[in-house]
Amino acid sequence: MYITIRPLASEDFNQWKVLFEGYCDFYEHPADETKVLTEWNWLHDEKNMLKGLVACDAVGNIMAFAHYHAWPISIFGSEVCYLSDLYTLPSYRKKGAAKALYNHLIDLCKENSWPALTLLTQENNTTAQSLYNQFGEASDFKFYISPIAS
Repeated sequence: MYITIRPLASEDFNQWKVLFEGYCDFYEHPADETKVLTEWNWLHDEKNMLKGLVACDAVGNIMAFAHYHAWPISIFGSEVCYLSDLYTLPSYRKKGAAKALYNHLIDLCKENSWPALTLLTQENNTTAQSLYNQFGEASDFKFYISPIAS
């Protein structure tokens, strides 16, 4: 399948929104209008660290997205790439879109001298892990979330 990777563009909103809502639903955190617009605005604010890529088919339909940013990690003594979100529309799964995005991020790591590509995924997300295991291995770190009451 023909796949093009490119930066997320302002004219992608309607297609991206469908994917983002699917991504949020997958993780059981439904997307309301505020969440959608907040994420979209972060992705298009030059002062925000979050960046977006999309994988498109031969006619330009968005198949998948990746949201990422650089972040400093003390134990590396440098910034690394953090893959914040990766999602493929169900109709395009197992066609290479996520792998193409991941490979593109590896190339960005090389271009930016980032020594690692890092991410989190749910323990039961074995489909995504089958991709990630092709490029690295899971660490023994645990991720904690401390909710802060407002």
